[in-house]
Amino acid sequence: MASLDKELQGWWLTTLLPKYDSFLASTLGKGTKHASWHLQTLAVDPEYQRKGAGRLLVNIIADKAAPTKTALCVECTTETNIEVYTKMGFRLMPKDNSGPESCKATYTGVKGHSVPMWVLVMD
Repeated sequence: MASLDKELQGWWLTTLLPKYDSFLASTLGKGTKHASWHLQTLAVDPEYQRKGAGRLLVNIIADKAAPTKTALCVECTTETNIEVYTKMGFRLMPKDNSGPESCKATYTGVKGHSVPMWVLVMD
């Protein structure tokens, strides 16, 4: 954080984190993300995509989470990834959604660039 300029540090602490925490609490429930297995990054070499490699990696963690009935959660920033994760068994949050638009949070940075985010859960 110290390597970021002061404006970006301020935005991160006063804008991004509060909005992000609020979004997670409203979609998952307070504390759920920290009590779950969180998929930070999943990448599959293009040569192996659509061959089950991603599902295999996710299933390894799902099997570890199953005995304690601990949820897995993932955030994504493209609708393509929503499709990928739902095919693996994740569902878009909140549960009572009416599609990707109703479940999306949009974050706007200090330079005005916006990034959408969705949260999905496998439980």
